[in-house]
Amino acid sequence: MDQQRWDIFCSKNHAGSIWAGVSLALGIGKRGLNVRLFCDDVKELSIALGQIEPDLWIQTYCNVLVLDARLAPWCSPSSQIVQVFDTPLNKSYLSRFVSQPPHAHWIQLQEPWAAQASESPLRVAEQNSTYTRYTTKLGKLVPGAGFLRPPGGSAEEYPDRMAKRHMLMALLDLFGLERQHFDHAVNVLASGVRDAPIENWLRHMVDDEATTCLFVPFGPLQSRLSRIFALTPGVQGLCTVGSLTIAFLPPLNWTLVDQLIACCTAVVTEDADMLLRASIAAVPVLWTAQAPAMLNWYLQDTDSETAKIIRDVCESIATADGSMRPWRTFMSHPQRTMKFTCAFAEQIRRAPQIDEVLVQAIHGKTEHSLETLFAPTQPSELLE
Repeated sequence: MDQQRWDIFCSKNHAGSIWAGVSLALGIGKRGLNVRLFCDDVKELSIALGQIEPDLWIQTYCNVLVLDARLAPWCSPSSQIVQVFDTPLNKSYLSRFVSQPPHAHWIQLQEPWAAQASESPLRVAEQNSTYTRYTTKLGKLVPGAGFLRPPGGSAEEYPDRMAKRHMLMALLDLFGLERQHFDHAVNVLASGVRDAPIENWLRHMVDDEATTCLFVPFGPLQSRLSRIFALTPGVQGLCTVGSLTIAFLPPLNWTLVDQLIACCTAVVTEDADMLLRASIAAVPVLWTAQAPAMLNWYLQDTDSETAKIIRDVCESIATADGSMRPWRTFMSHPQRTMKFTCAFAEQIRRAPQIDEVLVQAIHGKTEHSLETLFAPTQPSELLE
């Protein structure tokens, strides 16, 4: 049994799990430990990371061994396993894990918006002679134990207006899109929108006074919008109708998506990982999924007026209403929304890195034992 090895499990069926799993695996791997990442959608990883072969079951990315999740029944368990956002564990793998020699650790990483009974950020959920199971919550503040850094890293400073413009122009050249459509436009990224009737909102934008460009990465929304605009899903292209320009983009890796997020005025999404990534980039998120817990988490620390502005525009996009009034109100308060998003991102930046917290707890040569760090009632100075 390799005491220095970690197994991390993530799944496409659990919102944000793959992005969080990759971020955690790379963070732990950078600390000199052996990490295996079990993923049930290697094809998605091949697009997101750009250096993964979609049909290989075993391969290395940076310092992480990436395995197709179907291999789990035949793999020897590691001493440390992390279950990301309720990703199910293979029964054969788990049976061998609970039967191995003592001092194994099973960590269940919860979403930032998950309900948690304990006020402690890290707590013991189960303990026996073989292993100890812990629950920890991803988050910027207690009861969150810490946050993740993007797989590609993040800039120390948020780009200013000129830097954003240069970055956007470089991306447009890379995508083969004409620059003149974006010079004076409000740029919005719509990614992971599956259920919201965003078409109603876009129809109003066609007749709006302000010029808007909507970036649409490859996905279900492209198929829907291709019936309205003269564009082909999966192929980069532009279509301008009135004041609205739709820009279809090909499949993009995470680095390019993060750069595009930083260039935009807002991100419209139903994807949990996009909510987290835009929050890190200090870009307003317009959440359109029927999952109020995520929006409540996002707005929990803002003032009531700013929260109402954002909630109203989210609701208008997510419903058949599609009214422009909430959007115009949102656009008329840039300083208010920027103050909120920058403060939110700064809290994330200053939060402990959860990979460091876990590694230091288990492998760190300090006075802190894992049981002390994860005690449900005793505070830990590592988290202060």
